[in-house]
Amino acid sequence: MDSRDLPEPRADWKGMSWRDWQDLGLVRSRLAAGADPNGPLYADVQGIPLHRAADSGSREVVAELAALVRDVDAADEQGQTALWFAVGGRQAENAVALLEAGADAWRPVVGGWSPGRLALLSPFAAHFENLPGAVPPSPAERAAMLEADRLCAELDDIWEGLGVAFVAGVDEDEVIRRLGADPAECPVTDADDAWPPGEEEMLEDIQLVGVTGVEGGCVVSQPWGYLPEDPRVLARLSAGTVAYGIYLNAKSGDQAMTGRDGVCDRDAGAGLGVHADHVESDGGNVLLRFLYDAGIGGSVGYGCAYTGLNIPDARPITGPFRRWVRVPHME
Repeated sequence: MDSRDLPEPRADWKGMSWRDWQDLGLVRSRLAAGADPNGPLYADVQGIPLHRAADSGSREVVAELAALVRDVDAADEQGQTALWFAVGGRQAENAVALLEAGADAWRPVVGGWSPGRLALLSPFAAHFENLPGAVPPSPAERAAMLEADRLCAELDDIWEGLGVAFVAGVDEDEVIRRLGADPAECPVTDADDAWPPGEEEMLEDIQLVGVTGVEGGCVVSQPWGYLPEDPRVLARLSAGTVAYGIYLNAKSGDQAMTGRDGVCDRDAGAGLGVHADHVESDGGNVLLRFLYDAGIGGSVGYGCAYTGLNIPDARPITGPFRRWVRVPHME
């Protein structure tokens, strides 16, 4: 049952969906019934209502709760503030409401990054750049922002069902060998031929992948399957280097994995922004997670940026590919 259909207002925050945080009347009814604006969301969930509202609610709800809390910069168990959630969720109006309520834009939150520092690399930077204490982004950060905008635009038409792996510092021949094939038997294809020669049913061959060398490494792509993200494949590809594989699963969402020197780990935060649970322990990928939090194209672009590859356009991912490789079955 939707919380708005309950016969009497609840005196807590249970049952609130993300849409409910956009309903000022509903939030006010909960508050009037005794729900605590400073209390936890639920018994097993830390943080306060303002955190959830900042990420998915309306500006009016954020302003209402911000005026009632003891501390507008109250942190959850991972140190995240309401302003961090608003900026990370690209909720510009909510961020403005929090600034008006006195939120600290420059407080380090995750990996040494503050919400204001991230916001200065967003489309709503104007709300932060004139605040006291603002430090302009470095040339490297601005370059990363421009590259993310370019790459996300290039990958805007990418489709579900595609699998791709990015491998740093390894050329085509070495990638083909790591896949278990012979480079001599994988010639460079005609630049205008997007698909392998042969019958149309080959396009559903799960052992067939495209390989294309790019600046900084190599891309392994399969427009119709998960093989590049398979941990057995990624472990081989990442020997002595770093690799990132992602499969755009139409049924269960993006599935991604990192590979470092043959050791693979599931990346549970693929495409999920800068929540502390999804950021590496050293905070080194906060900026990339923020810049590439833009749909499935952004999820794929993140893998490219994470491994330091430079692709001129979408072709190494979507085809035509330089080489076709049949990967032997792996146990």
